[in-house]
Amino acid sequence: MGKDYYQTLGLARGASDEEIKRAYRRQALRYHPDKNKEPGAEEKFKEIAEAYDVLSDPRKREIFDRYGEEGLKGGGPSGGSSGGANGTSFSYTFHGDPHAMFAEFFGGCTVNVPTLDGRTIPVVFKDVIRPGMRRKVPGEGLPLPKMPEKRGDLIIEFEVIFPERIPQTSRTVLEQVLPI
Repeated sequence: MGKDYYQTLGLARGASDEEIKRAYRRQALRYHPDKNKEPGAEEKFKEIAEAYDVLSDPRKREIFDRYGEEGLKGGGPSGGSSGGANGTSFSYTFHGDPHAMFAEFFGGCTVNVPTLDGRTIPVVFKDVIRPGMRRKVPGEGLPLPKMPEKRGDLIIEFEVIFPERIPQTSRTVLEQVLPI
């Protein structure tokens, strides 16, 4: 029998997205290796990250709910109804970094930055993004005029637009999510 990601997060099947986020927050803080020095805490922290990775993604969660861990990782039932829509197969392996997931969940974020040549570069930010903040991404800018095989730096500047007012429903959500 495979892992039960709901049990890992201390949840019942059918938990809401909000319950999954709260459970991840609680468990990740409890077992973070910087905070918890007990034997096995690091491994539990990785299991919590994997559980959140699956349950927070609607497609992975649907496959897990239907076929369990075996189905999610490619060992599900065989035949015409296996896998995803239109007979396509699905195979999942957790390759994520539990520490990066923690940083993203608790304040870090990844911004997909479009470039002039049509590419998209994911840039991870661990600090608070402020209006007018600039970030340099070395070697991802335009080609250098005298050496076109080399690229200059890409400069990202943030324009942060704050809402003029926040609806009460949003305020309630922010009060639940943000620390007081």
